[in-house]
Amino acid sequence: MRVNDKKPAIFTGPLAELLYKFIAHKQSLGYKYHAGAEALTIFDAYSVEQDAPPDTLGKGLVEGWVAKRDGETANTQQTRITVIRQFAIFLRDLGFSAYVLPYRRGLQPKSYAPYVFTRVEIETILTSADNQPVFGQYPQSHITTPALLRLLYGCGLRVSEALKLKISDVNLDEGIIKIIDSKFGRDRLIPLSESLTLYLRHYAELMRFGDSTEYFFPNRRGRMLTPSGAYSRFRALLWQSGISHGGRGKGPRLHDLRHTFSVHSLAGMVSQGMDIYCALPVLATYLGHEKLSTTGQYVRLTAEMYPEVISAVEKSCGMIFPEEVGGE
Repeated sequence: MRVNDKKPAIFTGPLAELLYKFIAHKQSLGYKYHAGAEALTIFDAYSVEQDAPPDTLGKGLVEGWVAKRDGETANTQQTRITVIRQFAIFLRDLGFSAYVLPYRRGLQPKSYAPYVFTRVEIETILTSADNQPVFGQYPQSHITTPALLRLLYGCGLRVSEALKLKISDVNLDEGIIKIIDSKFGRDRLIPLSESLTLYLRHYAELMRFGDSTEYFFPNRRGRMLTPSGAYSRFRALLWQSGISHGGRGKGPRLHDLRHTFSVHSLAGMVSQGMDIYCALPVLATYLGHEKLSTTGQYVRLTAEMYPEVISAVEKSCGMIFPEEVGGE
């Protein structure tokens, strides 16, 4: 069963009452916890199959639940491991008997190394997008794709944030985009540059939008363009631009435009004399990061791509930040 706002999780197993309390606890902290609740409904059914005792999370039940399954990816297994471990810690803190998996239990998926495009590569991709032919099957893709890529690179939006935009969320009179209920359940306002505002005004004129509830980047049926649809277009543009792709799971990905925006922006602020400690909170707010440390991970990438800022970064931050950037 898929869990969402309209259909809350339903548990019937021996740990049902505690599962409800755990989800309520997560949501009280500000998490939507839809995916976690969905995983726990499957665990609930598993606990019934295993005839587990009530109010106890035993080692055998946990080990069986997290065991690797045929055809399962490391990411999928890790999701189950993370959810059940958090549930176990919650139970233990309440005084119940619960087996807590060791912190690094299971297969840890290898972190993806972000691909940061050069400015020349960005220009090449946008030129390829601007020169797409009109396809009969996708009559508006030559209009929507260049605009979408410019917004992703120009504002550092998450792909899902851009695709979910409605016309009512885009104020082209004032040059402001409203991101509603994004990751971590947060809303934020994104100011657009003057050039991007002018471009999007022209884009809106070409699209001839009507109802304010329409998607700003619609597919051919007027519905939201899917992430897979946007990515397939992006892959084609990479090939046309002569930028090699490493294969499935290796990128460059569409999400790397967000990483590129972050690195280019941080480099620009530092090169203009802004202290790194002042630049990071600005970038974090713009990106919608929950923790400053997440934004701080871009420091190393920026220093590697722009050697001229290395001295400023090392002077201000030293080796504070971790080496790898995640999917924020």
